[in-house]
Amino acid sequence: GEQVIGKPPSSNRVERIAALRDYQRELLRPYYYYSDVDGEDGSGDEDGDGDGGRGKGEGKGKGKGEAKGKIKRGAVIVIDLDLAALPPPSRVMDVANRLAAANTNTNSNINADVDGGDVLPYDVICAAGVTAANRNDLWYYDTYATILLPDTYVHPLQRRQIKSYYEGEDPALVRSDNRNGNWTQGDIMRYLQHLGTESKYGTVDVKSCFGGMAIYRASTWFDPSCRY
Repeated sequence: GEQVIGKPPSSNRVERIAALRDYQRELLRPYYYYSDVDGEDGSGDEDGDGDGGRGKGEGKGKGKGEAKGKIKRGAVIVIDLDLAALPPPSRVMDVANRLAAANTNTNSNINADVDGGDVLPYDVICAAGVTAANRNDLWYYDTYATILLPDTYVHPLQRRQIKSYYEGEDPALVRSDNRNGNWTQGDIMRYLQHLGTESKYGTVDVKSCFGGMAIYRASTWFDPSCRY
């Protein structure tokens, strides 16, 4: 992927992921944007679902390869291809629709209902993915991508590039260096499940996450500031 966009492969994992994400954005951008010309590329859509540009307008945008104007309401789903199982498709679509339902340019309808469910007031919803490392307990998978609020990176200290806690971290919530130590991925999962039961949406607010599957509001995913 990096060679396609004219960059040599990086030895840094995060840099490789970041470069591929930028490339993916460029490939998908024409499908999510419409022009400001009423009725040509989706901006004449009256029901707000972003499909008004199908046919003439959307074909025009694809043909030119352009991605100018406003972004359509929608969601982008990012999935690891090596997952053993995925959530039920109906659940995925429900979350995607509720996440995408808020107006992409204002928050005027952030509390609206979508088929009986509240709009989800988030930029992204991540899976609380489970690892197969423990067969007898639900162990949280993606410590590498998870930063709890206000600023605690749960990845084990000895697996980090800088092997010391930084200001603002809660060491009690960082996974033990020994995966069977005092604070395991099972403990992290139970902690998140507990917080989820106290949330209106069954979610946990975090600073960063992925979990093997993430559903982004399209306006967030295409924002250049949403990056590694």
